[in-house]
Amino acid sequence: MIDRTIAVLTAYRLVLIKATAVSLVLFLVALSAFLLPHGIYNRYFLLTVGTPILAAGALVCLRFPSLGLIAIVVSDFLVSFSIGTGSQTSLGAPLLLLMALSGLWILDDLANRRPLAFFHSPPVVPLFWFVLVAVLAFLNGLLPWFPLASHATFRAQAGGLAMFILAALAFLLVAFQTRSVGWLKALVWIFLGLGSIFVFGRLIPRLGYITGRYIVYGIEGSLIWVWLVSLSLSQAIYNNKLHTVWRAALAFLALATIYAGLSKIAWTSGWLPSGISAVIILILGMSPLIGMLTVIGGSFAAFMVQRTANFVMSGDNEYSLVTRFEAWAILGKIIKASPLLGLGPGNYYWYTPLFPILGYAVQFNSHNNYVDLVAQCGIIGLACFLWFAWTIGRLGWRLKSSFPSGFEKAYVIGALGGLAGALASGMLGDWIIPFVYNVGYTGFRASLLGWLFLGGLVALDRMKSQS
Repeated sequence: MIDRTIAVLTAYRLVLIKATAVSLVLFLVALSAFLLPHGIYNRYFLLTVGTPILAAGALVCLRFPSLGLIAIVVSDFLVSFSIGTGSQTSLGAPLLLLMALSGLWILDDLANRRPLAFFHSPPVVPLFWFVLVAVLAFLNGLLPWFPLASHATFRAQAGGLAMFILAALAFLLVAFQTRSVGWLKALVWIFLGLGSIFVFGRLIPRLGYITGRYIVYGIEGSLIWVWLVSLSLSQAIYNNKLHTVWRAALAFLALATIYAGLSKIAWTSGWLPSGISAVIILILGMSPLIGMLTVIGGSFAAFMVQRTANFVMSGDNEYSLVTRFEAWAILGKIIKASPLLGLGPGNYYWYTPLFPILGYAVQFNSHNNYVDLVAQCGIIGLACFLWFAWTIGRLGWRLKSSFPSGFEKAYVIGALGGLAGALASGMLGDWIIPFVYNVGYTGFRASLLGWLFLGGLVALDRMKSQS
């Protein structure tokens, strides 16, 4: 009897997967309708019209998972729908899609008896440990490390932990659900197309008046600039299979993006990381001598820009620099309470009033991803993140010589440039994994893009090994 039951379940596993997927969508729609605040969305419309559309979408994504990834990028720019009210832990459409696609992926893998197959890729191991340490840090953060201070709410702590998990899921989905180079191309071209609308809307006020109605607030974080420059510039320079007109258009987009960032030169996160990405992309395709000259020239140009603008050590920027150093010194004292696993997601923000900064007992955050990681996940968490960054960088470096030309070569070089720019942005703010009380889930829209496109390196490696 048991054998017969197993045989029946195996024979109809695809039907069961589809039924489970549709049931999951129905449950999520009902939950979303219940959680949506009054006066913002029409619950009746969601239940009657949205349900069949989303259920059909789930079935399509089971057949073509990469369509779901493209939907994440499109919704990242254009869909403002979210669940939650007035909190940094509100979940936007891209993250809801990300969770739904992850659930479908798990169902499909379990049904086809291929769980844990992704551990064969080197970057996945440190990423797994990074997420595991974040979970342990979350549990560790439930302890009363500073009894005289308040703690982050459980919702905020869980929301902070979820950002670590969602970042990893975004990476893994692109890495293992992108089944051909064609789908990766579609992901890149759609991103660059939407990104060009965003950039030129910034540069042309009359156009921006129109695009501003549709581009979602929160996408303008540091990493949108990094990845727009990285992917457009690398394709323009290294994709020799593109028509000259398209390569010129992509080069123009990269320059326009850098110019748009420089138009607000006091916001260093907007132009410096993307500038570093551009320099790295140029160096990777040049001889060592020309690369060294490029670094020297780029450094001199950056110095002249700063000198001309006269902003680094004056006014608001001088105050920002002083307060950041003071904040890091104070956070060092807080981190001493739990240096290995940190104080848990979001908690240190509530402990800062115990240590006045420049004479003021106020809450503050570090504005630095690496300090944030130590404060939230400890030295072990930071070590796992750096291990992951090193591993994905090594993978990209190896793939650089595996693809002699075309889209793939350009993508690998662009991803390496994007990685360098993203790591640089982490010194200027919590752009890689946002801090729940600063950039938060609103800014996670831009951060999500970096994790998606880094996952593309593993996708290319997997396709190459299977060919």
